[in-house]
Amino acid sequence: MPTLACLEHQSNLVEVRISIACILLAGCSFSVTPGAGGSDGGKTIDAPQVDAAIDAAMIDARIDGPSADANPNCFGVTPHVICVGATPTGVYAPITPFALTYFTSTCSTGEIVTPDNGGPEVCVHDYTSFVLNAPSSVRAEGTRPLVILSSGDIVIDGVVEIVGDQAAGGAFAGCPTTIGGGSNSTGGGGGAGGSFGTTGGNGGDVVSGGNGGDAVVGTAPAFLRGGCPGGQGGSQGGATGGAAGRGGGAIYLLAAGNLVINGQVNVSGAGGDNGANGRSGGGGGGSGGMIVLFGGTGIVVASGAQLWANGGGGAGGSDGGNTGGDGFGSTSPTSPAGGGAGGASGATAGGAGNVGTQPGASASNGDKSGGGGGGGGGRIENASGGPIGMGVFSPPAS
Repeated sequence: MPTLACLEHQSNLVEVRISIACILLAGCSFSVTPGAGGSDGGKTIDAPQVDAAIDAAMIDARIDGPSADANPNCFGVTPHVICVGATPTGVYAPITPFALTYFTSTCSTGEIVTPDNGGPEVCVHDYTSFVLNAPSSVRAEGTRPLVILSSGDIVIDGVVEIVGDQAAGGAFAGCPTTIGGGSNSTGGGGGAGGSFGTTGGNGGDVVSGGNGGDAVVGTAPAFLRGGCPGGQGGSQGGATGGAAGRGGGAIYLLAAGNLVINGQVNVSGAGGDNGANGRSGGGGGGSGGMIVLFGGTGIVVASGAQLWANGGGGAGGSDGGNTGGDGFGSTSPTSPAGGGAGGASGATAGGAGNVGTQPGASASNGDKSGGGGGGGGGRIENASGGPIGMGVFSPPAS
């Protein structure tokens, strides 16, 4: 490793500037030569060269922008830097199987942090080490995305699941409005599937009745956020159309050391609900959510690990007392969430949720009621930018 000869017992300005250069330019080498003067025999330094080195380092720092290194309580990398109010303490490593649920709306045992990237507030739980042994699990419910932060390592051997109608961060306010099914005395159309990383499916139309909702194009995220909900099903008269499925949740696994995943992380969207009465359209499935990964010294996703953010299935349309089936959630990276069955002939089934980079499936048209469209996919982001391992991802990590 390059070295810098240290000048002791000097208090002049030149040596102060050398010390600054040492700090700013780790890995650089300077030479010093004997000369006249000074309390210990004297040293002569080419001060203009030191000036240039300091100036260059300061320019580099300005170009690089804010860094987690500037604050010992900041972790991650732009645009996913998280700064906490105090140095992380505590270890999470249950020996016996344990099911932990974080409640991010109150974040009572964590810290609410507002990122400086314009994203929504997040609920941060920080540790010096976080080890989720199999078959232990973690769930998160509430309005804010979840951040699990470790100043050391994070190891996931168990299951992290942020899904369903209470998925943490799954009600992101910045989603484009998902189109619901049209209402008509003949029958209600199905709601569209939610869109995020990929587009949701269209809801089913009713012949001479309500139109199904058309899916909108999702937007690429600039920060940690949850997925987008589907559209509500249309109704017949005073009947109630099926409720939309919630978007998948959002989680940031942030390790200053190693991030190792041998287990499962699932933030898929929820399935839509069927209509309660009459010829009601099914609700569209929610889109998948978002997973962000950061390991300061590396990320290792084992070949048997599974990470997915698939869309939820749309619900089936109903016909009188024959209600359609609810949409399902995705159970693996390679398995699309199924759409709910139609309540009767002419009341169509919901579309399946997406897998990988595909859109959610659209529901078929019927003459009584339409099924909801399947939800589009979410996003998995490798914030570290380096190799990530051989796990199974849906969608692929970007």
